Amino acid sequence: MLEKFYIASVSFFAFLTIFGLYSGYLGLINFNMSLLILILSIVLSLNITKKIKTEKVENSKGFYLIFLLFLLLLTSITLPSFVFPHGAGDFQNQVRSVRITAKENSLTPFPIYPNSYYAIGSIFYSLYPHTYRVNSILPIVFEALSIVGVFLIGKLLYNEKIGLLASVIYGFSITSIFYLEQGYFPAILGQFFFISSVYLFLKEENLLLLLSTIGLLSYPHYFIVYIVFLVLESANSKKWSNFKIPIISLLIMSPEVIGIFGKRLVDIQHYNLVLIDGGILTPPLFSFLIFSFSILGYYFVIKKRQINFINLNLSILSYPSLIFFVFLYNMLLKKAELHQLYMAVKFFYLFVFPLSIATAIGAEYLMKRYKIIIILFFIFHIIYFVGYLGVVLPKKANFSGETYEIFEQMDTLKGEFKVGIDLDLINNKGWEPRFPYKSIVDVPDLGYLTGEIAKVELGRALQFHWADYIIKENGIVVINSKGEDVVK
Repeated sequence: MLEKFYIASVSFFAFLTIFGLYSGYLGLINFNMSLLILILSIVLSLNITKKIKTEKVENSKGFYLIFLLFLLLLTSITLPSFVFPHGAGDFQNQVRSVRITAKENSLTPFPIYPNSYYAIGSIFYSLYPHTYRVNSILPIVFEALSIVGVFLIGKLLYNEKIGLLASVIYGFSITSIFYLEQGYFPAILGQFFFISSVYLFLKEENLLLLLSTIGLLSYPHYFIVYIVFLVLESANSKKWSNFKIPIISLLIMSPEVIGIFGKRLVDIQHYNLVLIDGGILTPPLFSFLIFSFSILGYYFVIKKRQINFINLNLSILSYPSLIFFVFLYNMLLKKAELHQLYMAVKFFYLFVFPLSIATAIGAEYLMKRYKIIIILFFIFHIIYFVGYLGVVLPKKANFSGETYEIFEQMDTLKGEFKVGIDLDLINNKGWEPRFPYKSIVDVPDLGYLTGEIAKVELGRALQFHWADYIIKENGIVVINSKGEDVVK
């Protein structure tokens, strides 16, 4: 049952990706098309799942409990407005892009970020026009499904106990929240499809693997890591036919592939951004404590020459090593700073997946002798996660849930308004915000660029997808389509 649910979920979102992308490129994204895509994706995924033989999970109750606890915890932090607390600009980037796609009925041909997430998001937004809620709930679903994948891979390579421990470590890791709070939703989607691709490759389910690798193109960096994994696996097994499926997926997704690489060829200066630029939260020291058991776990992995798992780890570690050398090159040219090792940190986030399994291997061995100590470590791991989620995270959000409700109301109440803030809408008596509208204009100083980032968030939220910003010597200015400053 659990495996069928996972396979159906992977197939469903893969079909949404395919149909959503082609509908977007043809300019066909609207309510009727989105409803058709949703129904068709459900029917096709269920039909495929029926034909797949799956193994029964003997002790599934423990995993279901972990899965539901994770969903409840992450959903509870979105209440009462079902908007996840966000303190980073990428959240608004994803919100804008989903809204652009849905309202303009089409996708950008040469995107900076891959279009897959925006295609899926725009389908749900077309059916349920509340973009902050859509962009809060969808990533939580992808994170939760990734936990299922980690459990199944741990079970497949080792046993159910390893899978269960690995799913707890992975799911309740702070990196899960870091991804969500920073708004890296395309990466979350890519990580979901990376885990499913590894699982389906090990299971040798070729049709499902094709669907999963199509979805994996939602984040090309992770697709490259998967190709490295295939190289290592093929070198060991001498089975070079493994590359047929990725090649077919590239052909099926050729408009997206051409668009992504076309953007890079035209915009040469964007190479540094892809490799190392930007800022990203690095995991705190306490979050590493649980992973100390992985040292023993990797010892057993190497001792027993578990090639599949070794190749998986090496493939993920290969890309950050390349970034490190590029980083050194840029340091010599004085084009980068230490905090800009952007993609390297993102690949640590991906590395948490096999790291959790290795940690579970070490913890299971020590459980026989030091059961109380191991249990205390796991309790601390979960308490730390819950504490960060419930206490720290809400304080880091730029806006309250009520503020996002106002943004949603403005977006749906009166339809399109193109330039500036519609004063008639603001003064409309048909709706009453929970606090005076003018209060959200007075953004408090959040201590980050003297509060300018929060002003950017405000301006872009109020102006929706036609707002942009420019950086000047005296701060950041949010502008409308006429180039006018809209946040004083």
